[in-house]
Amino acid sequence: MSRAFILILVLTVFLSFSACGGSGGTTSPTETTYTIGGVVSGLSGTGLMLQDNGIDSLQISANGNFTFEKPVASGGTYNVTIQVEPHPVQLCLVTNGSGTARRECYER
Repeated sequence: MSRAFILILVLTVFLSFSACGGSGGTTSPTETTYTIGGVVSGLSGTGLMLQDNGIDSLQISANGNFTFEKPVASGGTYNVTIQVEPHPVQLCLVTNGSGTARRECYER
């Protein structure tokens, strides 16, 4: 009898932007946008596909950093999900996968 081994793949999603006081993404005369990305770790299979906001799909082939192609407008939301699980089967988790794209500055 064969056993299926399930490995855990953790995807950490972060909002990529410059430090406060710098440019917070791409600035146009009317809109600031932010790039959504993260880090994949623990991937040992193939075929992993992520999706942001149900429209921006991204094939992941290896551990490491990733960035979605379509930016999110300042104040807009992002929601990263697993569109296709890798093969052989791994249990995939997305952490910090949803939120609002905005610059957050903290006083020291």
